[in-house]
Amino acid sequence: MGTAVGDYDGDGRDDLFVSGWRDQRLYRNLGGGRFEDVTARAGLISHDWSTSAAFADLDGDGDLDLYVATYLVYDPATAPFCAAPDGRRDFCGPEDFAAEDDHLYRNNGDGTFTDVGESAGIRLPGGRGLGVLVAELTGDNRPDIYVANDSSPCWLFANRGGLTFDEIGEESGVARDGEGNVLSAMGVAHADLDADGLLDLVVSNFFERSTIAFRAQSRPPGVFLDASGWLGLKAATSKVNGFGLLMADLDGDGRIDLLQANGHVLDRERLGTPFAMRPTLIRGDALPMKDLGESAGPWFDRPALGRGLAIGDLDGDGRPDFAAAAIDDPAAILRNTSTGNHHLAVELLDRHGRPALGAWVRGIVGGRIVVASLDAGGSYLSTSQPRIWLGLGKSTVGPSRIEVHWPWGRSEFWDQPKPGPVGLLRLREGSGRPIL
Repeated sequence: MGTAVGDYDGDGRDDLFVSGWRDQRLYRNLGGGRFEDVTARAGLISHDWSTSAAFADLDGDGDLDLYVATYLVYDPATAPFCAAPDGRRDFCGPEDFAAEDDHLYRNNGDGTFTDVGESAGIRLPGGRGLGVLVAELTGDNRPDIYVANDSSPCWLFANRGGLTFDEIGEESGVARDGEGNVLSAMGVAHADLDADGLLDLVVSNFFERSTIAFRAQSRPPGVFLDASGWLGLKAATSKVNGFGLLMADLDGDGRIDLLQANGHVLDRERLGTPFAMRPTLIRGDALPMKDLGESAGPWFDRPALGRGLAIGDLDGDGRPDFAAAAIDDPAAILRNTSTGNHHLAVELLDRHGRPALGAWVRGIVGGRIVVASLDAGGSYLSTSQPRIWLGLGKSTVGPSRIEVHWPWGRSEFWDQPKPGPVGLLRLREGSGRPIL
């Protein structure tokens, strides 16, 4: 199903977690392109249907814990008969099956994990998780967890410290859309979509229900409102079934763009419902937002059963590229060939030299304020490069100031930071000046 990447044992090499139906695996990176299956030794044996997952330091002890979302109880031998409107057998809906419990694995610091989901407060009934995002969502500089659930309210687990969480999705406004409907949530992304200096939450959704944009409110922190209609996202995505989801400044113009992989789960073209769908690309330079994918290149013109999306600088030229996965289609690598603007890539490293997942930045670039976050998980069953890209527009000069708000409370700033080759700025916790 999906993947999560992180250095769980602190040896400097990224390890690989793979989710799946009735199985999940942890592969320890041995170096030299070799991996060892350590699932049993690490205490991660499970026969649930695991989906999206994310590594992050959720208790501030310096090592990576692991959140694993699960879907539902499915046994082909006992599955009910479900039919399309014309009577032909079809897939059943998720509501026809019992949900499984998610897992939160505490890193014990010795190469093993302990499932602490019950004591952590994340083991709730009824969630059929497909997307997971770990990010600072409530204003206290602790990494929170957002779970995109299919056909039940989405969850926002507010980190209270000590590896305990409160579920606040309903009161935060991110459990349902603005009309009170639960989402058939698939993928999730986190960025300042409307350039107001606040980080928004966007969730892909089912056909004719549209992708939902939860717009962050300035006061109080951790509160969001459904702004999908106002932003134009509802009109741009109502006729697609969304899965993988990315938000980043793809063309370097200083505004966040949105990319979504699409494809239905039900083959009902004979009934007038599209099955394969083209991806959605929304350029964030004007409101209402519009799908401009038709002018972005040949890949955007081809319908597919799109699923996973991941972002990263794959050719080392400083621009964000992306990889896409689809059912019954080869994976696609999309190289960013946009011209005319410049990017600043930012890597945020904690005191151990690992990606500071859950950190967020505020920068002054060309006189304007930009914000971005380094999240764990996100999209749909995918893992992206742990890097932030800030668009500089036509300027070749980096930011005049960058503030970094690290997980677990410390905040620092750098004046006139100097990027290295191809516009890469690497900032390490403890090397800046404290924000008092």
